[in-house]
Amino acid sequence: MTENFQLPESSKILEQISARKALGIIIGLSTAAVLFLFWLIYFNEGSETAPSWISNLSAVNAGLNSLSTVFLLLAFREIKRKDFQKHMRFNLAAFVTS
Repeated sequence: MTENFQLPESSKILEQISARKALGIIIGLSTAAVLFLFWLIYFNEGSETAPSWISNLSAVNAGLNSLSTVFLLLAFREIKRKDFQKHMRFNLAAFVTS
């Protein structure tokens, strides 16, 4: 079942970017992230001491992952309701918290 729908005004800028350019940006950013992580893991020497708050990072990570999951579920609900504006906002929030 195909339905015609209009994108929200705030997403009209996405129509100006070609798929080829978007793919180039995505691949470029992904490559930069992988190269940075490779350097960080294999070539950067760690410090001898760690701040006391480091032990809390796993709990912070778990909390942010939980928030990301909630935002993705809310985005899924909004796309089913065809509320594209809220869908985009929830996806952006999920991206930020991931």
